Amino acid sequence: MTRKMIHTRISLALLAALLLAVFGLPQPVAAQNGAPVFFVAERILSYEQVRGNNPQWTQNSARRFMSAIWQFNADGAFYFAPTHDVRSDLYPMMGRYQVQGNQVVFSAQSSSQIGYTGMAMAMIDGVIDFSQSVPVVTMSWISSSGSAAVVNDIHFSGGNTTAYQIQATLAQIAMR
Repeated sequence: MTRKMIHTRISLALLAALLLAVFGLPQPVAAQNGAPVFFVAERILSYEQVRGNNPQWTQNSARRFMSAIWQFNADGAFYFAPTHDVRSDLYPMMGRYQVQGNQVVFSAQSSSQIGYTGMAMAMIDGVIDFSQSVPVVTMSWISSSGSAAVVNDIHFSGGNTTAYQIQATLAQIAMR
């Protein structure tokens, strides 16, 4: 990390703390002139697979989470956009957020048709807590896919669901 990047992160953190102290509002609400506010995951505190029998997927899922850019718009819309090894038909996800005191509650989902008989879905929901010096997100992330068919009166189906419980610190970033 360069000195300029460190200086920028410190400046943004100081600005965010000042806005929080002066206005008592979480950072996404403190956007000026309706400009979106952006965050990235800074550090994973916990990352647990709570559904699914594929523990080998956890490490790649965590990389995907760490690659995400979170965009909060002044109108209550937000985007969760992982960039590492993602399906372009599911990401970025668009959702809504709502400010509740020092917290931002959010949810988003997306789905996509797979061929004629399949479906893929992703969903996130959680809370970002701005009451500490560093914002902390606590969330669930669910991914699911399945398909079904009937051939000669024989029913075939299959599917997979994986869910993670995640807690991480976030850092605000400047996007140009």
